[in-house]
Amino acid sequence: MPCALTSPNQTAKDRVLIPLLSAHLNGHLGNTVYDFASTVFGTDATEEVLKQEKEDTVAYGYENGGFGQTVVCTSLMRAWHYHGVLSEEKNSEELREIVVKHFGEEMVADIAANVVSGN
Repeated sequence: MPCALTSPNQTAKDRVLIPLLSAHLNGHLGNTVYDFASTVFGTDATEEVLKQEKEDTVAYGYENGGFGQTVVCTSLMRAWHYHGVLSEEKNSEELREIVVKHFGEEMVADIAANVVSGN
């Protein structure tokens, strides 16, 4: 079970919450990612960012899964990596489990390697 972020600053929102909600909107993953984000950042912050992400999704024409699986998985793994940077290990592992469930260990391992190396 994820826990509330210990330092929910703007950088954390930019590097974790926005990618989580972008993946939630475009990845058709059910509420798993949304529930994780709400627990970590709180419902109010999550809803505020979700509203903006919905507007951006429509504005950029990415509705109906236009991003593709690789982009959604990469977005989630960037959030996963930044949790590690913040020493939020419990949340990092919980998020990785969610991503593996949806995309498989092989894809997650490949994308994680790229994210960690800065690609």
